[in-house]
Amino acid sequence: MNFLEGWFQSIAAIKHLNLQVREGDGFVLTEGTVTYTRHSGSTLAVPFANVFNMVDGKIKDYLIYVDNSTLYTEA
Repeated sequence: MNFLEGWFQSIAAIKHLNLQVREGDGFVLTEGTVTYTRHSGSTLAVPFANVFNMVDGKIKDYLIYVDNSTLYTEA
């Protein structure tokens, strides 16, 4: 939990825009764009995909796929 708290404190804001949601047998897939706002006020927008593996209508696994490797670098 300390990692997540520290990570969320390292950015000023985060916004997700879901472009597509697909459901199948035992999973839900979301695709969209995530926009991070840095404390400097600059932003980074990148695509993401999330996979929710479902069992009995509940989330079993939540997998996040995003390349935010440039979040802490600014031009």
